[in-house]
Amino acid sequence: MNTNLATDIIRKAVVQFGTILNIGAGTVCTLKELYAALDANAQFIVTPIFQAPVVQACHQLKIPIFVGAYTPTEIFQAWQAGATAVKVFPAAIGGLAYIKAIKEPLDQIPLVPTGGVNAENIADFLNVGVYAVGMGGQLFPKSMIESGDWQALCQQLAKTKTAYKNWEKQPSRLKQYIIMKIDVADYFLSCDWGTSAFRLKLVARNSGKVLAALTTAQGIKIYDSFEAQKILSQEPYFLCFLQTQIDILSQQCGERLENCKVVVSGMASSSIGLRSLPYATLPFDLNCHNLCYAYIAPNEYCNQGVFLISGLAKEGDVMRGEEIQVVGLLSNAAVTYENFNIVLPGTHTKQIKLMTRHVIDFQTYITGELYEVIQQHTILKNSIESNQIWDKTTIAAFRTGVADSQTHELTQALFKIRAKNLQGTLAKSSAAHYLSGLLIGYECRALDDCSTVFCCETVFQPLYQEALDVLQKHERAIFLSPDVVSNLVVKGHCVFMDTIKLSDEL
Repeated sequence: MNTNLATDIIRKAVVQFGTILNIGAGTVCTLKELYAALDANAQFIVTPIFQAPVVQACHQLKIPIFVGAYTPTEIFQAWQAGATAVKVFPAAIGGLAYIKAIKEPLDQIPLVPTGGVNAENIADFLNVGVYAVGMGGQLFPKSMIESGDWQALCQQLAKTKTAYKNWEKQPSRLKQYIIMKIDVADYFLSCDWGTSAFRLKLVARNSGKVLAALTTAQGIKIYDSFEAQKILSQEPYFLCFLQTQIDILSQQCGERLENCKVVVSGMASSSIGLRSLPYATLPFDLNCHNLCYAYIAPNEYCNQGVFLISGLAKEGDVMRGEEIQVVGLLSNAAVTYENFNIVLPGTHTKQIKLMTRHVIDFQTYITGELYEVIQQHTILKNSIESNQIWDKTTIAAFRTGVADSQTHELTQALFKIRAKNLQGTLAKSSAAHYLSGLLIGYECRALDDCSTVFCCETVFQPLYQEALDVLQKHERAIFLSPDVVSNLVVKGHCVFMDTIKLSDEL
């Protein structure tokens, strides 16, 4: 942060490379500098000194922070305050011998020696058992940058990379790798990669318990960032993003996750995702026996073995991701129905028909997306005010919308919003609820006489409960708790991991 225009540089770097690299801020010494760095979207923080308020703020915000310290007391205080790891700086003064001496009594603290580490001695520092090494001027010599000698700089970077790769191949390193591989055999990483959200969870394979998790709002929309850069092709770009998120989760939970297999479902198997895969077809076996998936072996872009799961297709309709939620639902011993429906509300609501543990049909309703488009991009936007209040007035408007959906064509019913508003019979503050009732009513009128399980987030439950009450279909409805719904993907991934052949995991 002591570089001129540091925040501008960080902000631009994050925009261009933030999905394939971890972009952080260094020389952060005060809370003012910390918040400026975070406002520029820095993904981690490095300090030259120990400042307790800065460390505590990062710890509370779950931002990785590497705190500069030198003496044993400073190192311990930084770790105790919540540092992700402690940057031993300047390491050049005491050298390797000092790091060894510090490691003996403080072996529980992850150390990052910085200052004095280069391509010639990087293996020596790593062999001591440090968490990582920090390199600045040794990796990016100031003289090369000032002279614009980019060829020499690339050679310097390649030299350091080669030294690190040679260290990885050492017998002692391989022995450690094998031990770690055995240690993580009972765990895997569950990745739900949607259009607008990316969710990554560390899961105990036998119990399905989630041990650590992170969520970002980027999702498959990072495709726009991919198209804006010219460095990597599509699959390597998405793998780099995945590895970046795994590294962040690893830092958060304090565990090395480099050998955990990753199971990815959702939009990642689409043409704008990690790799385009063909769809499975109906009827779909909920034991995953006819699921389409691909295995991507560890490579230079992602250290993990990745199982990429595709979706389902029928004539005129597709789904990606929801099929895994259904697999997770059917893994629940409490679900004993042979024939029933499942509704997964959202931007694109899915109604899924099940028979004897097979998906035999499904329909997609663009309810959530249409709701937003109508409010923002049609003439009706002038008749609708956003209103989150759920009271007698808005509930009545919603129920009227549900009732009208059964007796009017959709386009005719939609214009009623404007007409009722002009005539003073529908207030703008209630119009959004009337619209919601119309769209959800159209969904629900297609439900048959079978029992229906609704897998709703908290915000959707009262809407569907009211709609079913208006339509007198509430007696055949079962609503799962939001906690159960939020874990369906993980449960589905557990079933998948139990189903795949052993040879696919090697």
